[in-house]
Amino acid sequence: MIQLEAFFFRSKAGDEEVPLNLHELVSAGKVIELGVTAAEIAPVVKFCSRFFAGELHPGEIEALALLTTGKAQGHHFCTADGPAIEAAVMLGLRERLVCFETVLGSVGFTKPLEPQYKRGFFDGRVKEGSRRKMMLGP
Repeated sequence: MIQLEAFFFRSKAGDEEVPLNLHELVSAGKVIELGVTAAEIAPVVKFCSRFFAGELHPGEIEALALLTTGKAQGHHFCTADGPAIEAAVMLGLRERLVCFETVLGSVGFTKPLEPQYKRGFFDGRVKEGSRRKMMLGP
């Protein structure tokens, strides 16, 4: 599914879009592709349909399924999408979430960020996801 998500990245100078062919990178063994079966993704699709009807993209749902099935051991989930952050918390994946601003800072990115990429947005959505999870009960 991720092969349908990203098509380019910006050059270090930031002035050029560099094409990104994930299919080619996977075929060359430079990127490892993880996936889930229909049976493995079904419970996450059902959950997301119930609580986030139409708000999550297929790639986010697949990433959440990878994490809930254990197929993505050692991996974390980084997104600037509020409903996806909330869904991850509600699915018990809080410890697997990482703030976009944190990731960018860890690689030396220091340019100003839009609000959805910042710690305050992330923390607010984690808090909302926690509140909604508590409402679900045990």
